[in-house]
Amino acid sequence: MKFKFKKLIFSFLIICLSSSFTKEKTIYKEDFEKSRIYAEWSTIITNPIWQNPIKTDITPKDNRGFLGQFGNQEIILTLTNKFDLCDFNIDFDLFVIRSWDGSDSTVGDIFAFNVNGTNTAYSFSNWGDSATTYGYQSYPETVNTGKKYPAQFGAIEKQSLGYIYEATPIPEDAVYHLSLKKNDISRNIKIQFMGVLKDGTPTFENESWGIDNIIIKVNEIDFTCSLPDTIAIPGTENFHIPILAKVSCVNEFTRDLSFITKIKFNASVFYPTGLTKGKIIDNIVDDNFNRILTIQCDSINISESNSVVTEIIGTILLGDSITPLVFENFIWNNASLAVDTLINGSLQTKACAMAIRRVQLFKSPEFYLISSLLNREISIALSNVDLSYTTISIYNSLGIELKHINSEELEGKNLIKISTEEFSSGYYYCILASGFNKISKGFMIIK
Repeated sequence: MKFKFKKLIFSFLIICLSSSFTKEKTIYKEDFEKSRIYAEWSTIITNPIWQNPIKTDITPKDNRGFLGQFGNQEIILTLTNKFDLCDFNIDFDLFVIRSWDGSDSTVGDIFAFNVNGTNTAYSFSNWGDSATTYGYQSYPETVNTGKKYPAQFGAIEKQSLGYIYEATPIPEDAVYHLSLKKNDISRNIKIQFMGVLKDGTPTFENESWGIDNIIIKVNEIDFTCSLPDTIAIPGTENFHIPILAKVSCVNEFTRDLSFITKIKFNASVFYPTGLTKGKIIDNIVDDNFNRILTIQCDSINISESNSVVTEIIGTILLGDSITPLVFENFIWNNASLAVDTLINGSLQTKACAMAIRRVQLFKSPEFYLISSLLNREISIALSNVDLSYTTISIYNSLGIELKHINSEELEGKNLIKISTEEFSSGYYYCILASGFNKISKGFMIIK
């Protein structure tokens, strides 16, 4: 009984040197050991004497399966993908069988492959170093360089397949490992393999070729969207929280994008008022006092470093707290694209001393809340406050401003009384803004 033996070929794969978050996957791998219909391969036969249909063969030595033998013809591999590519790598072994003539003063026997429009061509020789006419080849350089190397130079195997050129008769075959990296934005991959043989009408007993151990790996476009960790001072108005995005490679699929995202955070910490780009299409507060913003943006361009796609503008409310900023989802409106990584952030609010002025070394502005027993009013006592630059605001737990007192209304007053008749039971915040200082205090109303 004969056992089929497949010699192990170690291949050096070209690795895509793009961002670390690029997704690499193998989309095609074939060693042609199985008996099946290879529908993804095609060819056109013009003369069956020196051309073959798509078929597999077995080497005389070691019974190694491969795609071939082929003559002076072209075979095509077509793959259709459902993803957007940064680039892809193709690796395969080329079997150069029998009397390839290499490069002489006019033209030699050439193998070429074209990957989505990028053409690579080499000449090969099996005639041995002693041949003066045909004993040279262009490989490992392409034919257009004009350089010549000895026959079978750079082959990973020599005379290992068991093919004999009857006219000599001596063993003549070699195996070469070929690779190509292709930067591409197409969803389809078309690879043309061509034998361009000098004889014009070569018979398979004279010279032929085959393909084995083909591997195609692609790097897909990979999107990362993130919210930052940020710190703010309570009472700050016009505060910006950026939404960031980056992509593993830039091509036409990363330009003029549009998206919809939902972002959740504690409603008592931040009150949104708008966006630098796009629009807020929904703004709700759930039963757990989480605010959920639905944001839509159009005409967005993404780069390989973090790009600000938009910024949420609003007012910082509650002090001495931290709230997660969470993506509920992020959807590109381009159907074939998907966000692969979502990185949530946080918003921390705390009292933060500004640049100290001389007067602050002796007196710091302060205020005190005094509520009546019946909760019908609240008194605000001011201390060390310059009323010319002071405002007072009352917010509910949802971040909605209910009362605002400007500096003109405070003029000459160190005790301000505010009616709470229209306030329902709940937790509220009083924010004093005085010069460079912002102070926030909470209070409860029970009815």
